[in-house]
Amino acid sequence: MLDFLNWILTHNNQFSAAKSLVSLVKDLILGLTAIVGVVSVVAAARSAKAASEQALIANDAKITDRIAKAVEFLGNEKENIRIGAILSLERIAKDSPRDHQVIFEQISVFIKNKLENKPRHSDEIIGIIIKNKSYFRDVNLAIEVIGRRNFKNDSLQIDLSNCNFSNIRMQNKNFRGINFFGSTFNNSSFFKCNFEECNLITSDFSDCTFNESILSGSKFQNSTLSRAKIVSCDMKRCIFIRAKVDDLNIKLTDMSKSTFSRNRFINAEISDSKFGECKISYVEFKNTKIKKSLFIYNIWENVDLSHATARNLTIIKCKIKKVISPHLSCIVVHSLNPV
Repeated sequence: MLDFLNWILTHNNQFSAAKSLVSLVKDLILGLTAIVGVVSVVAAARSAKAASEQALIANDAKITDRIAKAVEFLGNEKENIRIGAILSLERIAKDSPRDHQVIFEQISVFIKNKLENKPRHSDEIIGIIIKNKSYFRDVNLAIEVIGRRNFKNDSLQIDLSNCNFSNIRMQNKNFRGINFFGSTFNNSSFFKCNFEECNLITSDFSDCTFNESILSGSKFQNSTLSRAKIVSCDMKRCIFIRAKVDDLNIKLTDMSKSTFSRNRFINAEISDSKFGECKISYVEFKNTKIKKSLFIYNIWENVDLSHATARNLTIIKCKIKKVISPHLSCIVVHSLNPV
């Protein structure tokens, strides 16, 4: 009996050892399977990443090639091919926002090569539309494309300085932030266009018309606005220093927070407009009509209104110093605060 019990105990120990061995083997297999799985996942991820990077590289190369070909076609002798190149560049800019700046720099260079340094005030291919004749259809399109670009993708200021844009007609175009330094816009019209934060220094806007357009924050130092008409526009925060504003007509326009310095408004007309928190210094209004306008919280210094006709003006809480105006009594004045 004792021998039988010893045999059972001995075999039970063997069975337990075998069972433990089997369990250990199973654990090892599961562990190895897990490791193989992790390795496979990592390898697959790396492979996918490598494939994605290769695809991006290939796509970048494709886009670069498209840009290079389009830029090359900009120099083609045939106008229709140049027009196709401009449209192609516009499409690429939409497909690849990070190439936006490079593309529009190329388009601006194309425009400048066509219009830069042309003689001003000439009827010879200086503008887009002259005497009902169409010139530079490709340039006209290039300006249109710049005007409808997504300006939020601009990383640098687009340079269209020293160009001649005389006689152009633009509607609903966005020229926000563009450098138009020294450019000419004689006899042009702009309807619902955006010139916000533009560099318009020394530019010539003689005989131009702005309707329902935005020019806020733009710089007009030494610019010419002779005989220009500005109607229902936003011109807040503009800078007018030594600008030529003779025969300028401003109507229904907000000029708040703008700066006027060393300007001569000769034969000009200002009506139904708002001048809020403006700085007006060393300005002469000669034979100028100012009517139905609001001047509030302005600073006036060395302003000559002696030869101006002022009617139905409202001046509220303005700081006035050295203002020549024998007709000031005809102005509705509230809470004048001399400096």
